[in-house]
Order: sequence, then structure tokens, then C-alpha cells
Amino acid sequence: MMLFRIFCLVGLFSFLFTGCAALRPPSAMENASVKTDDSLQVKFNLNVRNEKGKMQNLNAVLFDVPGKRYRLELGTTMGIGVASLLWKQGKWTMTFPIEKTYLRGEGNRIGIRGNTQFPRVDIHRIESIFRGRLLPASYKVISKSDSVVLAKDTSDHLFKFAKSKDSLLWIETLDFDGKPERVIFSGWKKFNGLSLPEEIEFKREGRSLLKMKIRRIRLGKTWSQSIWHLNIPRSYQNLNP
Repeated sequence: MMLFRIFCLVGLFSFLFTGCAALRPPSAMENASVKTDDSLQVKFNLNVRNEKGKMQNLNAVLFDVPGKRYRLELGTTMGIGVASLLWKQGKWTMTFPIEKTYLRGEGNRIGIRGNTQFPRVDIHRIESIFRGRLLPASYKVISKSDSVVLAKDTSDHLFKFAKSKDSLLWIETLDFDGKPERVIFSGWKKFNGLSLPEEIEFKREGRSLLKMKIRRIRLGKTWSQSIWHLNIPRSYQNLNP
């Protein structure tokens, strides 16, 4: 269930600012010429630590009609499908071809309710990384020291971030045990006019858990209706509790 693990790693970091319905990039990285309601296709690589503690290389493709439909495909570098996710009209389905299993749910949060290993994560906040919305839309600065800012979001959660002259460098929060979790952004560049970090690394207590590298982004795409259907073979086992 590698796709679930990736959702959890991403969700437990900066994308879980409670109460932040809209996220934004640093002001220097904003680009008014890019319409945020455009459809989007992203191809990216993942290097994620699996359940055995080893790093695994994966390829991913996201099909995105913001707020309406999302499709995420995850596979090995050899082209073997690992997982598929479809979210539309408030309902979602995940399939795991290797395990021949699937999950279904409703709402914006993907995951298993009450399950600490696979907590539910907001699909819209996962998607927002590819729009460059990396900081809460509204927050209060508590203090500044050089390039590091200590701030509080609208739910009074503390977080830190650092910016260079023209880009966001990292965001750091604390997990439920009070341990530091940091997302590092590097290689800022233009993808079809949209300014984004090419590489994103997730660390907990200084240990790398997940690395993402954006390969290509296409805006204003349209796709076959088959993209928005995810079939579940009868032989697949339902993992829903």
C-alpha cells in the first residue's frame, strides 16, 4: 500500500495546517498569468522509504481538474502499476494491483478513519503542492531571525519557514510527539509559467523519508473520459473496515 504511505508522509507535514482552506506560494513566486482553475498534468519521480526502511524509486502521474476530479497513477521504474487513486464528486477509490486489494470512501480526506497508520489526508492539500501553494493563506508572524520566520496559523499551530530573496527554502512543523518535521524545497524553476520547486524532500528528525522530483507539468489539458473511471476486478479484496 505504497500510495497510502506517500499520502501519510505528505499529509503529516506542512499540508495539514488546520483551518487553512486556501494555500499560497511566497509572494515573490506568485504568477498572476497562470490560471489556478486550469486542468493540470504532472509527471514526477518519487524516492520513498518503504515499510522495510529501504528507499524505493517510483514514477507518478497526476491528472488534475482542481476541486472536481483527480487521478493519480503510481508505478515502478519498470512500468509495473503499484496503485491508482480516483477522486471525483466527493467520492474516492484506491486500487493496489500487486496486492489485488482496494479501498473506497467519501469526502475530501483519503485514508482510514481512526487508523493511526493510515490517517486521512485532504486530497486538495496534496494537489496544492503542484500549484505552488506552500504556505497558509493567512498566518501571524511571531518572530524573525535572519531568513527564518516563526509563525502561527489560523488554528494557532506554530510553524517555521525560511525564505531566500526569491524563493521558499523549507517549512518545519512538529509532529504529535513534538519531533521536528521539515519539508525542503530546492531547484525553483518555471514549469509552463508556474514557479515551483523542482525537488521536494520530507525529513523527520533529520532523516529523509520521501523525495519528489517534478519532471513535467502541463496546463490546460483535456483527457479521455476513461481517465475518470477506475474499474475494480471482482478478484480484488475490499480493505474497508
